[in-house]
Amino acid sequence: MKPGTAPAKGPDAPKPSDQLQSNDPRSDAPIVPDAEFDSALPPLSGDLNAPLEAMAPLPAPTTQAPATPATATTPATTLAGDVLPPTGPSDPQLAQPL
Repeated sequence: MKPGTAPAKGPDAPKPSDQLQSNDPRSDAPIVPDAEFDSALPPLSGDLNAPLEAMAPLPAPTTQAPATPATATTPATTLAGDVLPPTGPSDPQLAQPL
């Protein structure tokens, strides 16, 4: 199907049963056989309830100088010409509620 085209409707539309079935017998075959997948897995240890291996300790964080506080700023002031005039609908119909 090309981009921007709608799917076919009516007698030209593909039947859903045609879309779901495949004539290729390999389509249902697994990508990797189960035996190959199982052989690639690492072996399980004998005792599943054994404690986990200890993790290596993380390095201690380095101490840094405290951050300098930000300098206070003055509030913004409105400059002449910076303010937009109030707007209203140019067409009276636009002012009517929907």
